[in-house]
Amino acid sequence: MKNISYFIAEETRGKSYRSHKYCLDNYEIPSVKYDENQRITVKRIGETAPLEITKDLSEDAKRIQELSKPLFKYFLDGSRKTYKVDDIAYNKRVYPIMAGQVGVGCCERNEKKELTKKIIEHTKVIVLPDCADKDGRGLFFNNLVKKINDFQLLKKLNLKFDKILSYNDKVLQEGEKYENLGVAKIQNEMMDNEKKIVALLTQKNILNEDTYLIKDGSLEYQKMKTGDYKDLSKIKSNYRRVVGVSKSFNPENHISKTT
Repeated sequence: MKNISYFIAEETRGKSYRSHKYCLDNYEIPSVKYDENQRITVKRIGETAPLEITKDLSEDAKRIQELSKPLFKYFLDGSRKTYKVDDIAYNKRVYPIMAGQVGVGCCERNEKKELTKKIIEHTKVIVLPDCADKDGRGLFFNNLVKKINDFQLLKKLNLKFDKILSYNDKVLQEGEKYENLGVAKIQNEMMDNEKKIVALLTQKNILNEDTYLIKDGSLEYQKMKTGDYKDLSKIKSNYRRVVGVSKSFNPENHISKTT
């Protein structure tokens, strides 16, 4: 019985190498490193009364909670797993076949201060180089994913891929890897699902002046060439009631007050 990677190679006129499979998340992914010794000049401080020592605000927080309902009622987080499943050759150049699992969930805090599920988005994707798309318009990939989902093994396991994504098949520069381009595509898919949930909550007028959403991660989205929410100017208004909490950030970025 043909495996999926061999079938993909056959359908896209490539050559499968049946290489080692592994989870890419177990390997270090390149990230921006900031110089800890750099001097940062802060033009404006947030405290109205600068303190020499830390101050316990727990009593103030309890008093505010007694007088008003919590402002943050919804919480959004996303995760993704990325895998290299095979190598495939086109025109004597070898590219990785990758797969990704993306999950984005939104929780709601009810009157009893309990967290319950509000919305969950699950997406399973296959990632191939651009040159695997034989019509260059994405229709080929739409048909290919349907054929892949007809595999008896997938049906037996109750698995189904939602779409095929593609990464740039350009000639790599020194230090570049096709795996990183594929991971970026899966990361973009996760961010697109995050934007989808925020847009849905906004369209239903669930987010307002008394009900905010906390998103795990930065709101500093990069421009994307693909995706349903690639136009940042169109979705900007959706984030008026959203606060991003990032575990790592660029300390040179500052928050500007808007009017």
